Amino acid sequence: MVTPIGPDDVVANRGVTTIPQAVILAFNRLIEGRWDGVQARFTRSDAVGAIWAATGLCEQEMLHARHLDIEPLYRDAGWKVTYEAPEIGETWEAHYVFEVR
Repeated sequence: MVTPIGPDDVVANRGVTTIPQAVILAFNRLIEGRWDGVQARFTRSDAVGAIWAATGLCEQEMLHARHLDIEPLYRDAGWKVTYEAPEIGETWEAHYVFEVR
């Protein structure tokens, strides 16, 4: 028998994703390359480019597979991670900031 999904089911499963090693390596290299002693800051375009170079996936495939949703993974590793994106009508580029927690 099929039953309707409940809110707890959605919330519990929402964060479940498998991030390929190549994606993690791409983010690690960006963090290392942009580290200024206090933080590492890079744009979403930088991340997309690095992941594309490592995997050959287009941005749409990355979004569908949730490969850009790495914040919880890096928070669990000890980082303070901030992802900032512009609101509608704003023109600045979305970016990640990694700081020591």
